[in-house]
Amino acid sequence: MIKQGDRVFHVYNGKMRGKVIALREVAIKTNSTGGAMSKSLIAVIALNGDEEQLFEAPVGDLMREA
Repeated sequence: MIKQGDRVFHVYNGKMRGKVIALREVAIKTNSTGGAMSKSLIAVIALNGDEEQLFEAPVGDLMREA
């Protein structure tokens, strides 16, 4: 589980490394035959500790640095 303060990198673009500064839930607006989908967790990440360069990514697309 990714938590606030973790150092992470993006699975599909390893050059995007940084520190998680916030986690937020986003409602999914897709319906299926089984009902409404649950919320998705999005991480706000500061690239290389720089508070000015931020990007957002789904938590499922991130891995913690060892």
